[in-house]
Amino acid sequence: MKDGTRKTEEFRAGIYTVSVYPSESERAPVVYLPDIAGGGEELLSSCRKLDCPPFHLVTVHITDWDRALSPWPARSPGITEAVSKDMGKAPFTMRIFEDSVIPEAEKLLGAGKVKRVLCGYSMAGLFAASAPFLSRSFDSIVCCSAVLWYPGFPGYFLSHAFLKRPESAYFSLGDSESETGNAFFEKVTGEISAE
Repeated sequence: MKDGTRKTEEFRAGIYTVSVYPSESERAPVVYLPDIAGGGEELLSSCRKLDCPPFHLVTVHITDWDRALSPWPARSPGITEAVSKDMGKAPFTMRIFEDSVIPEAEKLLGAGKVKRVLCGYSMAGLFAASAPFLSRSFDSIVCCSAVLWYPGFPGYFLSHAFLKRPESAYFSLGDSESETGNAFFEKVTGEISAE
C-alpha cells in the first residue's frame, strides 16, 4: 500500500471480534475480511510490499466457519448429519455485518460514502460469493480459493437473481481442488470452467 495505516481499533459485534485498520486515505474503499487467525497485520504488510492502492481493512474474527459462513445446511461426503443441521447460518452472519459490523466500523473510520468490498478465502470465499444474494451492502466481492463446490451452490449461483449486482468480482480456484481424489470436490473445476 502506498500509505501507512492509523491506529487499529477493536469492537464486538455479537459473538465476533472486529478489528479496524484505517488507511490514511479517508476516501479509500473498505475491505471486509472474515478471518480465523486475525491476519490483518500480515495482510497489510503483504499489500504494502506489493504497493497496493490504499484501503481500510476490517477483519471479523469468526471461529466456526462451517456454521457461520455456509448458505444452507448441506450433506456431502465428509459432512455428518449432526454437523449439517448446524450449518447454513450465512444469512444470520450477514445480518450481523449489516446491523453491527459495517455501521460501527465505518463510524470508527469516519467514512462517508465509500466502496465496500467483501473478501474471503475458502469458506469465507463462499460467503463472499453468496453476498450478492443476501445483501445490498457490498460493491465488489473477492473469492479466493472459495468453497464453490458447496452442495447446491453452483446451481443456485446460476439460477438466482442478485439483490445487488457486484461492480466487480474476482474468483480464484486453487489447483488442489481437482486433485483431492474426492469426486465431489473435483467436479467443481469442470463446472466452473464450463460456465
